[in-house]
Amino acid sequence: MSEIEKALIERVRELRRRHFGPRGKAAFAEKLGISLADYERIERGSLPAGDLMVRMCEATGEDLQWLLTGVESRGAVVITGARNRHQHLLTRMAAALDETPEIAHQLEAFLGLLLEGQAARGRLALAPAPESTELIPIVDWRDVADLNAPTQALAKQSGPAPLAPGGGLTRRRGVQLLSPDAGRAVESGPAEIVAIRDESGAEAEYLRCPRISTLLPNAVAIRTPIESEVGSERGEAIVVVSNDAPAPGATVLCRLREGGARLRVWLGENDGNARLGRLGDEAVEIEPKTGLAWCAEVLFQVTAAA
Repeated sequence: MSEIEKALIERVRELRRRHFGPRGKAAFAEKLGISLADYERIERGSLPAGDLMVRMCEATGEDLQWLLTGVESRGAVVITGARNRHQHLLTRMAAALDETPEIAHQLEAFLGLLLEGQAARGRLALAPAPESTELIPIVDWRDVADLNAPTQALAKQSGPAPLAPGGGLTRRRGVQLLSPDAGRAVESGPAEIVAIRDESGAEAEYLRCPRISTLLPNAVAIRTPIESEVGSERGEAIVVVSNDAPAPGATVLCRLREGGARLRVWLGENDGNARLGRLGDEAVEIEPKTGLAWCAEVLFQVTAAA
């Protein structure tokens, strides 16, 4: 057997492995309409007839030129058995182009729009959702009445269950975690914000950072207002907090029973009052402990990936 013939037989084996698996000889033979014994003779070196090689390509959607020569054809359209129903449409399009070649531009533009829309739908298709143990729920500060509630309860406050049947991952964006005091990136490993849609179509966002969720299984990411130096809101931030008691000097997120949420420095407490340092101008605020719904130490600030 010549080297060319050996190479062709190897490409036949490659077709079988690629589309039917390492043990797919019987399935490939059945698809081709020949006996297993006849197919095994081909893989042992008996060259297949021309019409059989055509059937191999029709059954797999592969390029006949590649099967024969090992070089893929350029711009060739392979109509497989599964796509024979489209042959009439392609024939009509070819005839229309022959008769009215000036419509080629419109057809090409229309095809481009179709493919672009298909690609967009593919990006939005529901991918399998991550494991729930990897997910830290992102909740709005208004939805957190009790920071000591279990993570699962907080997730329900902000949206649908992440792993509901029929649900899935709809979008993701890379993020990095910063230390709240110096604003330096921390070694948290891969991190991203993912949106997960449940079977009803409702969506919720989660911080996915396996290293952090393993070390801090009760951590919660809270979307909170960013304040300027004089205390006025100018946007939103996402911070990861712990429900442990804050340490003196730590950056904290406080929810007041009246007055919203604030990012402050925890300066301690005495006589039933909490002492909070303002981040911008270091002014000290005194708040009655009874006026705080909760106060949590900020572990990380979440920002877009660099």
